[in-house]
Amino acid sequence: MKCQGREAVEEVWETWGGDWQDVNWRALEDLVQLWRVFGVGTNLLGSTDEAFLWKQVGEGLMAARVMREAGFGGRAWLDVGSGGGLPGLIIAMAVDGSGTLVEPRQKRFDFLQLAQRKLGLGDVKVRRGRVDGGTFVSIDGEPCIASGFDVVSSRAVFGIQDWLEIASSWVGKDGLVLIHGREGQLVPKGWVTCHRLLWEGWCVFGVQRQ
Repeated sequence: MKCQGREAVEEVWETWGGDWQDVNWRALEDLVQLWRVFGVGTNLLGSTDEAFLWKQVGEGLMAARVMREAGFGGRAWLDVGSGGGLPGLIIAMAVDGSGTLVEPRQKRFDFLQLAQRKLGLGDVKVRRGRVDGGTFVSIDGEPCIASGFDVVSSRAVFGIQDWLEIASSWVGKDGLVLIHGREGQLVPKGWVTCHRLLWEGWCVFGVQRQ
């Protein structure tokens, strides 16, 4: 199926076994419009085409669905290098629990703060900084972040092996690490896949240490 907009994303969410009521679709609509308005000057996602943006929403919902299927709904999660909000903002609108978004770049950090307020995501914190191994390097005096999250994610920031090494420092015992990859990619040794989804050539894995 080729994604063409909200209806296509709603349809695929249901084919994944998701309940339509689990997702705040109105907030997702508002997020897409925020991307269209602010993406022109900041190049948040590389395009402001609406069909393209809904496809990004779909990829973010893959992460949310993997979390739910692996039994990690309602948990504390961390998204590293959130950029324009993928997958962090999407997870926040489809999974209960408290979230933390980490982003070093000023314009994207400002956008994430704006989106968090506009979308009413009271359980989400936005922190300006970067992750260096197991250390949070604060920018502009942002509060430190403690490790031990139940779920950690990062999209298009690290290679898979590097991400798993970094994620190991941030996820708690028996926690879940989300990997955003492509169809056909393999999970490195030492990790077991709890759940995964394939869509539009993307693959999102939820993995745990063996």
